[in-house]
Amino acid sequence: MAILTTEDGIYPIANQRKAWESTPCAEYAWPHLPDFGYLLSHFFIDKQRVSQRFTEAAASYDNNASVQAAIAGDLWQELGLTGWAAAHPRFTSSYNASTVIEIGPGTGIFTSLYAPDIDAYCDWQLWDIAALNPEAVKRGACFKQCDAEMEIRRLASGTVDYILSNCAVQWFHSPSRFLEECARVLKPGGILAFSTFDPENLPELRQAMPNVATLTTPTLEAWQLMLPAELELLSAKRTDHPLLFSTPRDVLAHMRSTGVNALSRPSLSSLHAFMDRYPRLYGGCPLTYISLILVMRRR
Repeated sequence: MAILTTEDGIYPIANQRKAWESTPCAEYAWPHLPDFGYLLSHFFIDKQRVSQRFTEAAASYDNNASVQAAIAGDLWQELGLTGWAAAHPRFTSSYNASTVIEIGPGTGIFTSLYAPDIDAYCDWQLWDIAALNPEAVKRGACFKQCDAEMEIRRLASGTVDYILSNCAVQWFHSPSRFLEECARVLKPGGILAFSTFDPENLPELRQAMPNVATLTTPTLEAWQLMLPAELELLSAKRTDHPLLFSTPRDVLAHMRSTGVNALSRPSLSSLHAFMDRYPRLYGGCPLTYISLILVMRRR
């Protein structure tokens, strides 16, 4: 992404737009020297903080992550609807052991859906940036605490059959590089399937806290445009998941319990503004998750 400064007295904005016309852009009313504090908080993810917040939320996650569980079910259903998974109901067999990597298994919500189809001969790897509770690591799986964006670059080409992920890749710095690496490491016919969130995810939070850092993620169309030629798109889906809470305080409690607030913690003064600005609907406070699901196959 290119950041353009419309009040730049050195490079006119028209010249900037022309120079970056083939690159996704965001424009800000800044002079030649941009607001680097804003850039760092809005366009770069502190993965150590993400790990810390999800570790803190692990004990309360399953009881509050109803949306993430619903998205996991949608992802598993889309895998089945592609026809490829239906034709190969088990991930592996003793004659043709498969390598399966799940990125960001967390408490195992999605893992539990496909675990019954994992054979004892399978090379089954769970990668997560946060430490997992041993109970979340299914028998037969090998857990590795790592930054998946970096770890996938260390894999040999054409060695993986499945790369799966539920609600995790929105924390990646470079979605396009991730797709390129998946295309490289997958075997011919291998499957990449993941869920993530739309850039308009949680619109109520943006309305109530317009200056707080939020994720900058690709749209469903942008993900499709980024696909390397080696990946064939089998399924692409966008779904709204509305929740309704009694008060803004309940919304904040939900965020803490699921690690959704992993980017930053607002100040006390901004929390008061949050309570005042939060939208009301049907006598409650709505919170709308917008999920994206993509399933691809290596040609």
